[in-house]
Amino acid sequence: MLARQGLLERGLQLCDEALALLEADPDPVVHGTALDRRGMILAFLGDTDEARLTVDQAFEVATAAGDRALLCAIQSHRGSIRGRLGQWEHALRCLDEAVALARSLGDPYLESIAWWERTDVLTRKGDLDAALRRLHHHRQATAQRMIAAGTGGSII
Repeated sequence: MLARQGLLERGLQLCDEALALLEADPDPVVHGTALDRRGMILAFLGDTDEARLTVDQAFEVATAAGDRALLCAIQSHRGSIRGRLGQWEHALRCLDEAVALARSLGDPYLESIAWWERTDVLTRKGDLDAALRRLHHHRQATAQRMIAAGTGGSII
């Protein structure tokens, strides 16, 4: 929430404090989540190289923990950060994996995040036609899945 309010530095400090507390007794899901959030804040601050390293570490923690929902969110963020670095193929591969994982979980919200990040990567790449097509398709398909899942149908 702090990151959304423009308090990125404070958000980063809180993530670092959480990670320090986790050193004594690491809960892998909380650890992976804190690393993921830290990585995204670093990306918002423009430190994409450190963000990539941090989110890759979060991916390793989530993989070891076996938390598929966390892994899905982290894959979306890995794709986003790779897109910010201009690593288009790697970015799109991460996001395709996130979409597939979200679908296997039956989670339209996580799928929506992955599609949104994919659209952002395509836009950054300069492929606006593909981004618009994907966004339109994603919006319709995800709204239908959200309605079917009983979670509403209002997205982006």
